[in-house]
Amino acid sequence: MRISKSEIFPTTIVSVDVSDFITKQDQQDLIREIDAMCQKPELLHLNDLAPLVQSKPFVFGHDQSAVWLKLRRSFQMACEAYVKNTAQFVTNQEELFFTTCRAWFYKSNSDDQKKSGQPWHNHNPSFLSGAFYLKIPSDAEPAGTEFLDPRHPSAHRNKTYEIVPLELTWTIFPGWLNHRAGVITSKDYRYVIAADSYVGLGS
Repeated sequence: MRISKSEIFPTTIVSVDVSDFITKQDQQDLIREIDAMCQKPELLHLNDLAPLVQSKPFVFGHDQSAVWLKLRRSFQMACEAYVKNTAQFVTNQEELFFTTCRAWFYKSNSDDQKKSGQPWHNHNPSFLSGAFYLKIPSDAEPAGTEFLDPRHPSAHRNKTYEIVPLELTWTIFPGWLNHRAGVITSKDYRYVIAADSYVGLGS
């Protein structure tokens, strides 16, 4: 597991490469399952403000297949790595324990984004949030996650920072940090899993 930190705004964002845990076969299985789920409208989140194909937040449920539970574990590992590698992130962080998490997938290409964009948003009140880059098109500039400087909430255009995506890597950040998916220029699909984690405080 390789970990890198980006100190911005001065908020810390941590990228955790889990390719030594999530295999290429896992990647193929997840893509196949996502494509199958996209054929079931009852599983999708239909909202004009959401990406064109986005699921409801159920994919980390305990009734999901083994590969989703494995991905859930990788997210928990990435969140633990964030806390471990971000000194003084919160008060009493040594007493925190992760209680639960939720996740959803989305897939999009350049044609989708012409029909439906994604506004700045955050995942408050989640403790930590993450974006997992499952599949990135190889025929265009990679589009990762853009973050908005919280010190300048009105400057949506020129106070941003984009994390370049890497396949099979979690980008972990505080749930309150405003962000959005970068614009993709490929007709091939980008597959991303977004997730939120919640914590408790030990006695």
